[in-house]
Amino acid sequence: MTGSASVYLRAHQENRPALVGYFPVGHPSVPHSIDAMKALTTGTTGTGVDLVVIGMPYSDPMMDGTVIQHVTTGALERGVRTRDTLLATEAVAGTGTPCVIMTYWNLVEHYGVDAYARDLASAGGSGLTTPDEAEDRGDSVTVGIDRMCAIVDDLAAGVRRAERQ
Repeated sequence: MTGSASVYLRAHQENRPALVGYFPVGHPSVPHSIDAMKALTTGTTGTGVDLVVIGMPYSDPMMDGTVIQHVTTGALERGVRTRDTLLATEAVAGTGTPCVIMTYWNLVEHYGVDAYARDLASAGGSGLTTPDEAEDRGDSVTVGIDRMCAIVDDLAAGVRRAERQ
């Protein structure tokens, strides 16, 4: 079972909703965004979110709202790159709270699916979610990610590809 799936299962078993927090890397800076993500894991009462979704900035955020578009455009202008997202993943995973990266699929393809999966798993990430998931990507994508002990998460839909048909 993946890290994010276990989060939802545990919350269900405890008869409560899972608390998921999102924060984009690089706003207002990489160190500040990492501090904010780590703060999500502890909260003000010592109990934080169940899962952190780490937003990876993208130059054409077609599915993001205006606030996230503005924030991620600024992060890119300040030089935020994939390595910063992986650094944030490592920092959040180090708290013991599961985390997934939210990004657009072509960034993963450009980086290389196997290389991305390897580096995501090495950083301690529990998975990856891509809002622009294309149905025609094929099973090789999931296989490439799964081979490196990470998954392609369908957080928004809450279902896997086979269940959509």
